[in-house]
Parts: sequence; C-alpha cells; structure tokens
Amino acid sequence: MECFVVYSSPAGSTKKVAEAIADTLRTQGFETFTANLADPIAVSTALQRMKASEKHLLCIGSPVYACHAVPPVMSFIAGLSEASTSWAVPFVTWGCVTSGRALYEMAESLAQKGYRIAGAAALPAVHSLLWQAEHPFGEGRPDSNDLAQFQTFITKAATKMKSGHAALDLKALDYQPQHLAQTMQKLTLDAVRGMLPQKAVDASHCTQCGVCASTCPAAAITLSPFPVFGSSCFLCYQCVRICPEHAITADFSQMEAGLRQRAATFQEKAELKFFI
Repeated sequence: MECFVVYSSPAGSTKKVAEAIADTLRTQGFETFTANLADPIAVSTALQRMKASEKHLLCIGSPVYACHAVPPVMSFIAGLSEASTSWAVPFVTWGCVTSGRALYEMAESLAQKGYRIAGAAALPAVHSLLWQAEHPFGEGRPDSNDLAQFQTFITKAATKMKSGHAALDLKALDYQPQHLAQTMQKLTLDAVRGMLPQKAVDASHCTQCGVCASTCPAAAITLSPFPVFGSSCFLCYQCVRICPEHAITADFSQMEAGLRQRAATFQEKAELKFFI
C-alpha cells in the first residue's frame, strides 16, 4: 500500500513531523511519497498517484493559524478525488496558544471525500511569529520525545488501518469547550489580517533576488519590480524571516504580549494530543 505524507510548513515544524512520519512508515515497509505543498510539481505528482491508487494512506499536516489549518492544506483536501477505500491521518503543529479547530475541520473535509480517519494528532511547536523572542512559546518543540511518541502513534494508526478496525469518531476531535469553539469558528485569517503586523518593503535594501517569491508557501509574492503581496498570503511571515537583505520588515514588538493574552483566554495546555 502506498502512503502519502503531504504538508505545509512555513516555519519548519510541520516538516519535521512529516519527515518523522515518512521515516516510520518506510521502516514498516510502506512505499511512501512526501509532498511539500509549496512544491507544485510534488503536489501534482501526489494527486495523480493518489487518484490512480486503489487504496492508500494519506497523512496530511498543517500549522495552526488563527485557529484553523492553513488555506493550502484545506485547498489540497478540497481537490482530492473520492477515496472510499482509503484512510487518512490529519496532524497539526500549534504554537502553544491554541490548537483551535484545525484537526476537526481537516478530518471532516477528508471524511467528506470518503476517507476513513485512522487517527489524528496535535503537537506543540515553537510559535512561528516569535522567532525573535528570547524564549518563544513552545521553545524547542517538537522535541525528540515528542517525535518518538508521535512515531509510536503513527505505527498504531497504520496497524489500525491494515487490520480494518473502525475509523475514528470525528466527535473526538471536537474537543474545544463549546463557547471557545464558537469563537474559533468565527475567527478567520481575513478577520485577523488587519490586527497582525503589516509587512513593508524597503526598496533601498531589496535586490530583487526573488528568494521571497520562490519560497512563498502560498505563491502570494510577485516582483513588480519589488515584492508585492497577493490575497493568497496567509500571514506566515516567512518572507520577513528569510529575506537575505532584511528588506521585508514587520513590527513584532507587541506580538508576544498579545499572544500571552490569547493563551490566557484559551487556557489550552501545551501537550501532545493523540486520537486513535
């Protein structure tokens, strides 16, 4: 049986988990194909192979942004072919503020495509918007212990799939308190877009090297002649982090205080969550 590990990972945490999944599945003898959603060729290949596959396992991962999975992940799921004989394992990394509704929404969308959910997982990770902080939320995570526990979970999920056990009840993934879940449901990237730091381009520093455009996980940047940010931007700020000339800037000085306030509101423990 083929296994597909598909993910979006602007800051690298979800990629780390995806690589752990692929290593685990390969050691169990599964033919495993990995696709970063920022790579259109890999994504196209994955979709073609999955469509041609009679039965497969899809492990799909996303960071949690504004309580939800990022748009490239949800768009990928929406574009899947019907797969009534196949299984899926959605997983998320979250920056220790809240894991939101991402797992439930991913699993629900996969189930609508016919996938049976073998399991699901949420892993704490360093917060992607606090890379300049001395001690960011989720510092050092996911660590080796997190990944070891996750690999045990993936082994159990694969065994469950091979043995034909019942799929996971999606109600298990609707774990947020009802009053918070309702708030999270209304919180969208568009709703927070104006509240997050605004990006600016310093033309005197920009060399038009194109690094930002070529690595943007949402294909949201064009050079005209300097970087212009399109509507598909999902606010990962990878362009700010990686610009070799520091020509793309944003003011994060108030970010940590704001996130601490949100974490206090949600009161979600920064711990691993496994559902199987």
